[in-house]
Amino acid sequence: MGIFISYRRDGAESLAQLLYVRLTNDGYDVFLDVESLRSGLFNKALYNQIDKCDDFLLILPPNGLDRCVNKEDWVRLEIERAIQKKKNIIPVLMRNFTFPEVLPKSMSKLPYYNGIKAELDYFDAVLKKLEDLLISKSKAEQVLHEKQTDTMFVELLNKLYDATIEYREAFKSGNQNQINACTNILVDRLKTIFYYAEKNKLGNVENLTKALEIINQFNKYISFYNEFANSEDRMSYNSQQIAKNAEIEFSSFVELIVKAISEIPNV
Repeated sequence: MGIFISYRRDGAESLAQLLYVRLTNDGYDVFLDVESLRSGLFNKALYNQIDKCDDFLLILPPNGLDRCVNKEDWVRLEIERAIQKKKNIIPVLMRNFTFPEVLPKSMSKLPYYNGIKAELDYFDAVLKKLEDLLISKSKAEQVLHEKQTDTMFVELLNKLYDATIEYREAFKSGNQNQINACTNILVDRLKTIFYYAEKNKLGNVENLTKALEIINQFNKYISFYNEFANSEDRMSYNSQQIAKNAEIEFSSFVELIVKAISEIPNV
């Protein structure tokens, strides 16, 4: 999964929320434990989230572990689960926090985990130290890279869509110079997408598949268009049918572009 943030509402909620926002924005998959939901059927769901996580952030305000003498205390139960499942536990020590002299035996190893001190005055430095301890860092970088490539691919598709509109308008005008200019722009946009696809710079297989479908569909249109352009009698029934087929293929080409843009999430 990524990161599980465990905290007490008293004294740690603001830091928990801040870490959640910053880590999420940096591309990490983060689950923020909500203390008010630690009851009933949600108990099992919390355990499932801990089981799936790579990193377990434990935010410790002053006296944050005092209630762990109670076997039913949820912070204790979460810590025990994370230790049992051998998670990468990172204590985040807020100002004036100290470990109790005596901890439950099940939590006795907690002070020896590699943690950090959370100084909010130097939060960016704290965040950098924290990210260096996260084992899910490479996964976050991959997610962030995919978001960036998705954004880039959408930009390419939007430019391609704009070029198709200009291309169609040029045909309606009947101005051959305008048609030639718009054709060159459209082909250049497709060449750019083909370049990124060929160099495997579209982020994932789904984007690559969409790009190749769009390029192949344009080639279908071009085959009909060239057949129509080279016909001796463009007004004949045969030529008119070819022209209709060309229009159908071009419409499908535009539909594929629009569909590809709509299917790319979070852009």
